[in-house]
Amino acid sequence: MDYSLHLEKIKQTLVDMMTNGGFPDVVLRNEIRREILSSYFETVVIKDVVSRYGLRREDKVRSLSNFYLSATASKVTFNSTSKFLKIPVKSVERYSRYLENSYLLFFLKEFSTSPKALETSPRKVYAVDNGFLQPFNVSIGRRLETLVAQHLYRHALKEH
Repeated sequence: MDYSLHLEKIKQTLVDMMTNGGFPDVVLRNEIRREILSSYFETVVIKDVVSRYGLRREDKVRSLSNFYLSATASKVTFNSTSKFLKIPVKSVERYSRYLENSYLLFFLKEFSTSPKALETSPRKVYAVDNGFLQPFNVSIGRRLETLVAQHLYRHALKEH
């Protein structure tokens, strides 16, 4: 196939993926895209995290979720996040694990051959779908990095 014939369509599809993500309903139902994404976000926060784990501080989980999504493709630590959001470090760790288990986001360790450096270095946080980034002013570079990380992450999951 000669991709140069379809270059503009390919570029537009890439921009759409970086901006709106790839959930099927979001892609197919452009007119209510924002409502669908908002509904997905609410479902993850309320049903998959707050209700499932019996949490009382929905506001803290929501703040943490928004912080991580706005910081996609950035290095984060539980300590700095705790200080910024004024949430205890242990809660940040727990809530982060819950958000990752609920497939809202994922964390990747920085590559290192040193086990100590691997465990102590900040992790990068990524949204599982770029559509969740719509409410935030995320640069095109971080959107693209997130899209690549999502692809590699899904590929790695298939191998395990």
